[in-house]
Amino acid sequence: ILYRIIGNDLYPRHDEGQSLANLEFILQHEPDLEGCEKRWIFNRIRQPARLQRLVDLLVAHGYGYDVIPFDADAFADLPWDWGVLPSPGFLASDAYVRALSHQRQAWELALYRNKNNYLMNNNGARNRALELGRSRGADWILPWDGNCFVTALAWRQLCVAVMR
Repeated sequence: ILYRIIGNDLYPRHDEGQSLANLEFILQHEPDLEGCEKRWIFNRIRQPARLQRLVDLLVAHGYGYDVIPFDADAFADLPWDWGVLPSPGFLASDAYVRALSHQRQAWELALYRNKNNYLMNNNGARNRALELGRSRGADWILPWDGNCFVTALAWRQLCVAVMR
């Protein structure tokens, strides 16, 4: 089973709507893969309307999916990571004001570490794919990111390499 894990579009790592565009591209251009079931996992998508668009697209193409839900209360309870700053009150200091723009942005983004880790949930989603694949009796479970695409030739080469 090939599981593709689709999460939130996280700026600046992703463009707005990138996960939807990636899914559309895969569904339009990737061939059926011999001996492979394709499934998707929606990983803590925080916007219900965006999740519904993704689900509707998969359902229209006849694919199965699972959802790791976004828990707004759990997300809200996560603390800011103040420990990344050089000192308490640093954001109100002259040193912060004098810092270069990219340095200020790096500190600001670092404050979000706990919240970003919750949203990304990379290992949690991969572990869920493995759990689901085992429960479905899969011989092989491939937990891939949602932007991975495979051609028919690449799939055949992968299968040959695995069988060796």
